[in-house]
Amino acid sequence: MRPSCDLIDVDYSLKVRFDILVSIPGISTVTAFTLIIEMPELGELDEKAAASLCGLAPMSRQSGRWTGRAFIAGGRAIVRQALYMPALVAARFNPDLKATYNALIGTGKPPKVAITAIMRKLIVLANALLRDNRSKSRLIKTDTLVRYSVLINIECSSDSTQHKAVLLSNPNDTLLHVQDTVLRKHR
Repeated sequence: MRPSCDLIDVDYSLKVRFDILVSIPGISTVTAFTLIIEMPELGELDEKAAASLCGLAPMSRQSGRWTGRAFIAGGRAIVRQALYMPALVAARFNPDLKATYNALIGTGKPPKVAITAIMRKLIVLANALLRDNRSKSRLIKTDTLVRYSVLINIECSSDSTQHKAVLLSNPNDTLLHVQDTVLRKHR
């Protein structure tokens, strides 16, 4: 349940951004509001700039042959603080981020470093989804997925277009995902 906010409901672009952010597993309404307010440029940056802007990019400390430990610094502390609890939730319940967290812990990284890496992955994911203007799809993973690739030629009186459609379905032939890519357009 989301808190009522007339500003989000009135402005269509804010509502779209809010809905995209809330579709990410682990991101709550409060975190989505924080990201919209504190990082309005989210979605217009590359992944390194987005991580650096919220202070989650690793900064290395070195001089000559001496190499110190990497740390995070700078950026917007409010965004970093707002992403901490969603990162804990994602590291526990999101299968992809849980595997990343466990892999980092397995290599000997401290838990706080692993949580910081999950926070960085969340902000990079939010930036990519906002840039592409799409929601995080919640497809159910099955052991065996069937991928069909089909070439389709569509001809009209003015032009012809060749499309490549990628269909993803489970063993029961239930359609899970369709991706359409325009390969060639002839006039």
